[in-house]
Amino acid sequence: MTDAPDDTSNDWTAEETGPIDSRLYINLLARRLPRAELHMHLVGALRPSQVGTASASRGPDAALDYTDVSGFFARHKQIASSFTDGAMIAKATERVLEDAVNSGCRHVELSVNSLEFDGGPVAFDDILDAVAAAFADVGRRTGLTGGVIIAMDRDSDPLRGMTTLEQAAAARARGVPVLGIGNDGSPSRPLTEFAAVFAAARRLGFRTTAHANKAHDIADALELGLDRIDHAWELQGQPDLQRTIAAAGTPVTMAMTSCLLMLPGRFPTAESFPFDELRRAGVNVTINVDDAGMFFTDSAQEYRLAADTYGYDGDALAEIAIASLEAAWIDDDRDNRISAWRREALALVVDSRDPQIGATQS
Repeated sequence: MTDAPDDTSNDWTAEETGPIDSRLYINLLARRLPRAELHMHLVGALRPSQVGTASASRGPDAALDYTDVSGFFARHKQIASSFTDGAMIAKATERVLEDAVNSGCRHVELSVNSLEFDGGPVAFDDILDAVAAAFADVGRRTGLTGGVIIAMDRDSDPLRGMTTLEQAAAARARGVPVLGIGNDGSPSRPLTEFAAVFAAARRLGFRTTAHANKAHDIADALELGLDRIDHAWELQGQPDLQRTIAAAGTPVTMAMTSCLLMLPGRFPTAESFPFDELRRAGVNVTINVDDAGMFFTDSAQEYRLAADTYGYDGDALAEIAIASLEAAWIDDDRDNRISAWRREALALVVDSRDPQIGATQS
């Protein structure tokens, strides 16, 4: 009979103590910090497995590949038209929301542009109802909050914007969680042409936002009194306008990966993107995914990219995550939710492995 092996060398207790690798620490925070996703388009968020078609030479991503700006909006419409019924849209939306939850999001505001579904087999009302069903299901299972931003298309007649607003009001009356009215698409018309629609939206109790890239767009968005501004990359190198928007307290939802891919002539390096410049200027900027599927990213990847680019530590990432929650359009138990998420974020900064450990150490 042989002696039993000495198992004391298999005791990891002593080796469990001590700080973890600093890069792993940031990676964990990038995925675990509670945050809000405020700038994500439903169609652009779909993953290759949902809409792509595999070929012998490549995987199922051809339908999603970003090629150039001129084909960008056409690609959105192509993807949107591939859905043949509400059940498909509900399932796709569930997966989009689950992806967001898995990358740290506790609240998601999902933009849906009615024009993208024109010509498709599913009525826009049915699309909104399917998205609402997905939010309800994922919310029950994960605690996710959020809802829909219904977007007017900037390449369309503003009168159509009024129709979009009527659809939004009717959807809200049916129980669809419509949080606000947005404006996106090819920027062929001045934002000011939509002033009457935004004013009507506010009278109906909707929040408002718009894609505003150029400096004059940003100034117009401020003049229109929008609650948030999307992108606003031309605040770069505009200290006076930065001070104006910082003083107004208007949140700006920025997206690094999409801009770096679409505008490499303007942003040839991640460091050239102005997120940190605006943050240091006091602008209330948040990190978002834009078209997560089309650009092969998620919220955790965006937070890691920002940390790598600007040298952010855990405290900085937590501040950005908390800022996103404070900029979110959360109605249900808002103060208590944000307070709880803030405590969790600060505890994760102390120990990114377990917020309960961090809470006892802070």
